[in-house]
Amino acid sequence: MSTTVFEVKKMTYLIAGVMAEATSTRSALERLFVDGQEIRPEASQKIRNHSPGGFSWGYAGSGPAQTALAICLHIFQNSAVAEAIYQEFKFAFVTRWPIAQPFNEEIDITNFLLDHWEAVSSAYQHSQNVTDTYET
Repeated sequence: MSTTVFEVKKMTYLIAGVMAEATSTRSALERLFVDGQEIRPEASQKIRNHSPGGFSWGYAGSGPAQTALAICLHIFQNSAVAEAIYQEFKFAFVTRWPIAQPFNEEIDITNFLLDHWEAVSSAYQHSQNVTDTYET
């Protein structure tokens, strides 16, 4: 019996958060980039809508939860895996970024994955039995 192994394409990612120009309804809007590619909140909001207003970071609230879920969806390309570990990802990374300020941070997820491998593996194996509708 062969076992499917979950693969991650790489272990180090460049995460950038920037503050966009103010609009009439918000003083600033946070934008998020992973390895230079902008990540939008809509895909993660379809899974869990923690923050209808979008992303934020630097504390342990709903905006950072949305940020963590969106990053995990981008990195792991599997909604079950992302949903299983995004809260832990939020505490490991997102809460540490400067609140309401731009940042540019290289993260290495090796130790994070080792610490959470059981949850990742279980979620991935479960997702193989269910159709995963997440697309980049």
